[in-house]
Amino acid sequence: MARRIDYYFSMASPWAYIGHATFMDMVRRHDVAVSYKPVALGNVFAETGGLPLAKRHPVRQRYRLFELQRWREKRRLKFAIHPKFWPFDVNLADRFVVATVAASHDPDRFLRRAFSATWEEERNLGDEATLAAIAEEAGLPAAELMEAAKSDATHGIYEQNFLDAVGADAFGSPCYVLEGEVFWGQDRLDLLVRERRQLDPPADGFAHLGPQLRQRLVVRRIRAGREHGDQPEAVELGRQVGEHPVGGVVGEVGVVEQQERPAGRGRGDGHEQVGRLDDGELVETRLGLVLLVDREEAIELR
Repeated sequence: MARRIDYYFSMASPWAYIGHATFMDMVRRHDVAVSYKPVALGNVFAETGGLPLAKRHPVRQRYRLFELQRWREKRRLKFAIHPKFWPFDVNLADRFVVATVAASHDPDRFLRRAFSATWEEERNLGDEATLAAIAEEAGLPAAELMEAAKSDATHGIYEQNFLDAVGADAFGSPCYVLEGEVFWGQDRLDLLVRERRQLDPPADGFAHLGPQLRQRLVVRRIRAGREHGDQPEAVELGRQVGEHPVGGVVGEVGVVEQQERPAGRGRGDGHEQVGRLDDGELVETRLGLVLLVDREEAIELR
């Protein structure tokens, strides 16, 4: 049975927007189920000691702007720091997602469209007509779901999501709760995927590695082709990678398949691309074959 993550968020949250696509790509890659739980964030703050943005100290407000700019660059997004229609009354938009889930529709496409509509296109998600138009763009039965969003049944689920969030110690947006463990913020996604007890890759994650790599894998974290430490961790083939300190990231070597070092290719200090992968590039450095995970972290295969 697939593991399940409770995904607490608000449609008004910039951090939920910034992390949503990355989160969804991650759970699909690892075959993890998601329970979508929009919450009334103001109520969550009031219950757990948080403050709405306008009531935070100016120092915290200024720092938030810096963080938005940093994560805009990190996630390679293009959005307005001060969108025209933000903040907005998020109640109907949140409840529309609740109604979408209750009607057994996958909400992901709508969420992507709605988040980008708010932050990139500067549309008013608090306006019912705009919300309906975005739902239609996402291929959903807007009129039917809008009626359901206004119902007492949907209101009850929305309230229960709030109670569930507080009960789970989820105090912001987004919060990801996996088997009772809370990961607050989209900047914790790397910790979620690497948590050693979670998100194990398929058992045959190493089955398609070429013969040059089938004897043993030694995993090191390196930066720009240089080692971070001198005590690499060994992973025997067939061992569940989820038990390894760097967790799910190592599991991604399964996509390498037959991408081995070409015969005769030198090992210079620079990087030479060997092949494109689903989650990075396989490159060659003086340390051996490396699966690049992002610009700064890499996994060495030796």
